[in-house]
Amino acid sequence: MTRWAWFLLPALLCLALAWLARQTAVPQTLSLPAITTCDGQLRPVYAFDAASAKAVNGGWDLNGESVLEQAVCQPGTLTFTASGTVAGGSGPRVEVDLDGEPLLSAVVGRPETFQVPVARAGRLHIAYTNDFLRSERREVTLTDIRLAAPCRKFTGRSSSTSAPWRPPYIAVYLAPPAQLTVTPCGRGTLTALATATAVAGVYPVLVISTGQTIALTAATQRVQIPLSGPATVQISNPAFRTTADRNLQLREIRVP
Repeated sequence: MTRWAWFLLPALLCLALAWLARQTAVPQTLSLPAITTCDGQLRPVYAFDAASAKAVNGGWDLNGESVLEQAVCQPGTLTFTASGTVAGGSGPRVEVDLDGEPLLSAVVGRPETFQVPVARAGRLHIAYTNDFLRSERREVTLTDIRLAAPCRKFTGRSSSTSAPWRPPYIAVYLAPPAQLTVTPCGRGTLTALATATAVAGVYPVLVISTGQTIALTAATQRVQIPLSGPATVQISNPAFRTTADRNLQLREIRVP
């Protein structure tokens, strides 16, 4: 082999390896199955919960983040009227895509009609992407819990399965219908720092099985509960209300 052949050998080897890699490389793009049925039906393919996407006469009510899908077999124009409830400083956002390619993104309030060109067949999606919900519930969290008594010991149990109360009894969360049961080692006064949430400006009222009632009047205050034996504590004035709820309504939907 000549000197020039030895000089060119590394370059020829690199070219051969590159050609081989192209023949054996795994494709990096994935395609969806071909569209075979175009039945003209929008269907939810994602919903935050069972109430998020509801079919109604003439359209859809999207009450939570959700995605509707429909297969289209020909180009055309998607037409629909969207409206929504403004909450948290914004209206609902409606987004449209075709096989992941964005076609529309708009925030709506009052009814607005959209005409979206659809250039080809594919899977068309209409999505609601910025849900917002704010609510109030009367609830209270007790922290810094102590028993002022000669023995200073007590046991506690919460009926809440989602927020059980276990030693060392640093904090307990109460929301109706949960209740707290306290068993002191002897006569004394249970003290705690109550952090409460009001509904319509009214804070929780704590009722103790001994007959005592404590009406909380601030978001944070210290409470004292005289005890001579086991007692239960719970909220006597439960309340819940929704203060802000952003939703999207779609009507007069016509798909190619």
